[in-house]
Amino acid sequence: MTRLGFWDFFESLKERAEFWDVSNIFSLRVKGRIPRWLLPACIACVIGLVIIVAAVVSTRSDSPPKNEVKNILNGQKASGGTDKEKQEKGKSPEEKDSAKKDDGTDEDLQSLEKDEYVPENPVFPSFPLTAAARTGERTPTRITSPSMKLIFKCYGRAHGVGMCMDGVSALARSGYSATQILSFYYSNISFGTCDEYQKIRVKGRNGKILTLSLREYLYRLTEEPDSFPYEGLKALYIAARTYTLSCIRRGKHSRDGFDICSSGGCCQAFDENKNISKFPMSIRAVNETAGQIMLYEGEPIIAAYCGSCGGHTENNEDIWGSRPMPYLRGKPDPYCSSSPGFVKTLEINAAQLESKLSSSPATNVGRLKLIDLTDRTPGGRVRTARLGGSLGEKTVKGSVFAKALGFRSTKIEYTIIE
Repeated sequence: MTRLGFWDFFESLKERAEFWDVSNIFSLRVKGRIPRWLLPACIACVIGLVIIVAAVVSTRSDSPPKNEVKNILNGQKASGGTDKEKQEKGKSPEEKDSAKKDDGTDEDLQSLEKDEYVPENPVFPSFPLTAAARTGERTPTRITSPSMKLIFKCYGRAHGVGMCMDGVSALARSGYSATQILSFYYSNISFGTCDEYQKIRVKGRNGKILTLSLREYLYRLTEEPDSFPYEGLKALYIAARTYTLSCIRRGKHSRDGFDICSSGGCCQAFDENKNISKFPMSIRAVNETAGQIMLYEGEPIIAAYCGSCGGHTENNEDIWGSRPMPYLRGKPDPYCSSSPGFVKTLEINAAQLESKLSSSPATNVGRLKLIDLTDRTPGGRVRTARLGGSLGEKTVKGSVFAKALGFRSTKIEYTIIE
């Protein structure tokens, strides 16, 4: 049908229906015919509506089902399906929780790429990283007067890489299992087994080298108290067992004639004189997780852990400068915020801050004129601090600045009160 024929046919239909009354809207009594442009316009609107609906349906069908994006803490992978290594939840852990120790820095980590995962339903509300720093620390601050007041807040303690023990405590008390906790803190891992009775060489606190089975070594770790939530103890000992094997595989202390040392700041906190009979829950946790380790591409991972990440864990390369490791990825961690030692506050004026900085040659710049803490890691830690004063300008590591203020973490924020 030609275009002209189509309109003639349409006009004939209207004549048969006599007139279409379109004047009621305007309360008029005039009758008229529908303009020719109205029908194509209606057809175009219908086609457009169909296209929009099709696009919405296509978008929804491309999205993963809700079951596939559930929190990894519920034991499912992002691609769907239950993890083979999912363990049964343990009994209700003890409510008591004591102060945590720093542990496990490793200065020669190696790695590859980032794969971050954030839980869908966190146990605690997410902690806003900039909540304590609205006015000063995100831009360089000029010190205009010795009486200028600054309020510093330090979140967490230690390096923040890998598993956060304060977060582990909170998750275990909330009913999560050891393997669920480990799967949250370490990305892209699988679980495997090892020989629990293999011999390892340990440098004790007294400097002597001891030969112990892996199990005997784990019995004498002093990372957490026996009152620590039980599923948290199990997570700790799986991580500690894995970390020990990674030290052996890498030959971390092979040139020194042993496999691992007793320092929590270098390897893991160990005491050869520990009376293990007073730690029944720890012994039970070691025994119940016998041989269990975490693997990446078939090898034990460098299972770093720390006392408290302060609300966000870190990528290993941002803290230690090594190649990124796909299982040590930084991510928001709101769980540790329930710890009594989550934040430490220091209220100080510019003159007092200047005095603290002048106590060390590394941070002494004379009369303080400038603080710049804008160089930060993705997790919010101070990477370097720039200090300016009457003696010139210095740029120091964030850890050096933190130490000058008496803080145990570089996750530092501040506000200014004029």
